[in-house]
Amino acid sequence: YDKTQLEQDQNKSVGVFVSKVEDSAVPVPIKYLGEYQDFSSNNGRIQIPDFTITNANKELLLQFFYCKAANTDWKDCWNYNNPNSPTVTAITGTTHGKSDSVDNFAVRPDRFDFNIIGTSPYKAGKNYTANFKALDAADGTTSNYNETIPVDYNETKIGCKKGDFTPPLGDIAFADGSKTMNLNYSEVGVVNIEINETNGSEFAFIDRDDTNDTQRLITSYEENITFIPDHFDINATLKNSGNNFTYISDDLNMSALLDINITAENEQNSTTQNYNKECYAQKTDYNISYADINISPNGNLNKLLYFETNTSKEGNISINNNINLNDVNATIFGTDHNGTASIHLKINFDRNASKYVNPFILHINDINVTDKNNTFGTMQLDKNATFYYGRSHAPRAIIQGSDGNVSMYYEVFCNGVDCNKTLLQDGTDSNTTDDPRWFINTQHKQNFGTAGTTTQKNANHV
Repeated sequence: YDKTQLEQDQNKSVGVFVSKVEDSAVPVPIKYLGEYQDFSSNNGRIQIPDFTITNANKELLLQFFYCKAANTDWKDCWNYNNPNSPTVTAITGTTHGKSDSVDNFAVRPDRFDFNIIGTSPYKAGKNYTANFKALDAADGTTSNYNETIPVDYNETKIGCKKGDFTPPLGDIAFADGSKTMNLNYSEVGVVNIEINETNGSEFAFIDRDDTNDTQRLITSYEENITFIPDHFDINATLKNSGNNFTYISDDLNMSALLDINITAENEQNSTTQNYNKECYAQKTDYNISYADINISPNGNLNKLLYFETNTSKEGNISINNNINLNDVNATIFGTDHNGTASIHLKINFDRNASKYVNPFILHINDINVTDKNNTFGTMQLDKNATFYYGRSHAPRAIIQGSDGNVSMYYEVFCNGVDCNKTLLQDGTDSNTTDDPRWFINTQHKQNFGTAGTTTQKNANHV
């Protein structure tokens, strides 16, 4: 007010409102702040108390409603209702007046937020409900905030692959301060997600002349989120060392071979290539179960022996206990075949030269793989390897003179009620030489082993 006017118009009052500027239209009051009285030449300033605006607004101002006539209250010239959603109208026939503040301002969200419904670490390729939010100072979503904001993400480890979000992350359109969507990430890794306003197109652009960036920009969101494989895919084969058989030997150069190929995959069954020794592969544990073996005669074999060729892990277990390879180093997941690894397990038994056993089957049931994040994979193999207790044998022969030919046979022990001749190479048609307990192995090849020097004990010269 003009000083002279103030001295003339004692006890004038003014109604103060917060009003919203909508494009180029007339400002619209949205909140009543109160009535102020007793202006004079010594009291020409109003102290506006703190107030709260619950909605985001790009441009607000203060409006002052009053009467121009002396010694009149502002309500003598204006009608209004509902202080939190006011409608202000002039009373017909009055000398009403109105003025606007000169410093327009914005009310913005306090900060951005992002969360995935579930428990970290999250599974690659799995759909999760993701919430993007623009929060107010009371941690609620900010109504009337309907902006489109860029979201950026990057893999944090140098040299590791940046995966893909589905749907793609880019510009997120908020509606009343929130955006909810189903989201999945294709890879394993530690992903840094950022939500920032772009300086120059910020929501509170109206305040750029009298605020710094920290005051004006919505507080950004930045956080690392971890993704792991959804599962391991297991493919395995079990092979005998020979033609459908393996000789029992504690020299593991002659063994049945269990080949296990492991692939880390997302929920969509695509390989997660960052699961390698340079990025995010972990130590793995292997549990291999097999059907109980009936060793006959009982007790003539006690141990199952194994050796893994990639890691040189070796050991022995009592027969009919599962094979466990624990803490297999992550280096098996190489970078030449990202996301995949192989285990080559040689298997045999503790042969005793004086304790013969009947042919038997090693039947592998299940293979289970787990890493330290409890990523799991399983396969029901359901394959067999057949084991023989073998020997080389030359039956007694009569030789005339100092030279002669003696037949050498490669034979398999099979005797008693537990002898299952169907496991022999020629089945029930298998033949013996001079001992009914030993059957000729007609499928023995030189690469399975050859006889060394043979000495006939107690030879008689005629």
